Amino acid sequence: MRKTTIAYGKGNKRIVFSAVLASASFVCRMLELNWIVSLCFAVSIAWVVLNFLWDVARTKKASAYIIILFVLMLFSVVASGLRSDFEFYKRAIIVFCCVLCLNNASGARMNKNEFRLVQILFLLSVGVANYLFYFKGFSNVYYGSTQLVAMNFGNPNECALWLAMLFIALDLCAFVEPKGWLKLLCIFAAVSLLPVINSTGSRNSLLACLLMAGATVLFEVLPFGKIPKWTVSIIAILPLIVFFAYMYIFVPNLDTFSEWFSFLVEDGKTLTSRVTIWGIVMDDFAECFWLGKYNIYFDEQMHNSLMTLFCMFGASFVALVCVLFYKVVNHLNLFAQLALIAVWFTGCFEASVFVGVAGLYLMMEIIPSIGNLHRRGSVCQSHPGG
Repeated sequence: MRKTTIAYGKGNKRIVFSAVLASASFVCRMLELNWIVSLCFAVSIAWVVLNFLWDVARTKKASAYIIILFVLMLFSVVASGLRSDFEFYKRAIIVFCCVLCLNNASGARMNKNEFRLVQILFLLSVGVANYLFYFKGFSNVYYGSTQLVAMNFGNPNECALWLAMLFIALDLCAFVEPKGWLKLLCIFAAVSLLPVINSTGSRNSLLACLLMAGATVLFEVLPFGKIPKWTVSIIAILPLIVFFAYMYIFVPNLDTFSEWFSFLVEDGKTLTSRVTIWGIVMDDFAECFWLGKYNIYFDEQMHNSLMTLFCMFGASFVALVCVLFYKVVNHLNLFAQLALIAVWFTGCFEASVFVGVAGLYLMMEIIPSIGNLHRRGSVCQSHPGG
């Protein structure tokens, strides 16, 4: 078993304030304090953009990826036709904020007090979610005769994305935390979210959480350093691999063996339901290839993060996002890599943080910053006589 230590940094107040905004957005959404949610959204946009501008002014340079992505996005939106209502531009703003947060994922480490505050914020958020779920039977919606948990989010999948991000964050906190009782508390809080996520009906979010939990345990025990770059390059395009494999390889034979997968089928949901949605993408593939069709897809949900970006902004935008993800992940330590990959995995059958609930993009920066606190020590060996 490896001995682990926590590597505190000089401080990163940016992460703390982002965690405050993210937690407030999540809790107030569940409590239907919508004016606070709207305020947090507006502040978070300003916060993310101002941080980017501050970094540019401080370092006298800007990431070429960010500039090109912004130009591509702007050109796609303008080419689709400008409108006067904010809702038309909201999705583009959320995507760009997510890109900025992803670019900042390998920022400075938090100090001890900052980490403790972030930890407490997420534990309190989980406490509120569990209270509403276990004691209030809170905010359910119906799909056919199936009852799913939404907790005042727009739909159960949006709720599941937030819960999955909290699970991943607390899973990291548990492995980073040096104090035994706090480590157990984080583990308990994370595990308590699994029944809630399962009740949303979002299998992708549940699988992402289980992937994260299994990977952190496995990689803590085994002598791995960092994930190889070739593996990261495959993971970067994983949502695309899943998309085309599911469309053309697995699905044609799934109905034949549907009884084997009966645990995946619920009322109103089938193994081929994604094919119906993704078939729309293939019908418009050629027309979306260069610039996307933002005016058509800005309010649509393609249930795949990269294909959603493809429909809105085109292939060049998707390619650069994948390159940015590859670049960022290779600059993180192992546990931060695992966390960001788990976040990325949620985009295989959902739109993930790129076009999710307002404020969720902040977790793209917060979660890796927790993982970066993890420092791996030497292997602990027992010796005769103790």
